[in-house]
Amino acid sequence: MEKIQIFKRFVNPSHLNTYGTLHGGWLLQWTDEAAAITAAELTGKTCVTRFISEVSFESTAESGDIVEINVRLVKTGTTSLTFHCEALNFRTRKLMAVVEKMIFVSLDKQGRPTPHGLSREPA
Repeated sequence: MEKIQIFKRFVNPSHLNTYGTLHGGWLLQWTDEAAAITAAELTGKTCVTRFISEVSFESTAESGDIVEINVRLVKTGTTSLTFHCEALNFRTRKLMAVVEKMIFVSLDKQGRPTPHGLSREPA
């Protein structure tokens, strides 16, 4: 299963920490949003974050840099979608962070898990 979506964000001064580099919380928010958008596009349903695995921060970015977030669908369940996400500094091409696993669940209008309708892949 190889479905990759690419998202990009500018790093602005408001995204910087006290060291003048990108605050990790912004990077995590952008990664979560990128995976959520991918889940919604694939299913046509409301999908919410269920689980985020460990995050490995490798390098950072500065104001004016562009962050590229790659979201790859790695597994589907009946109601869930599992993604692997990587963030790169577009200017330096350095790997910034890896999120091994982000799981999203599709919900019905009452907020209960509902089948998303994508073909289910074996574990």
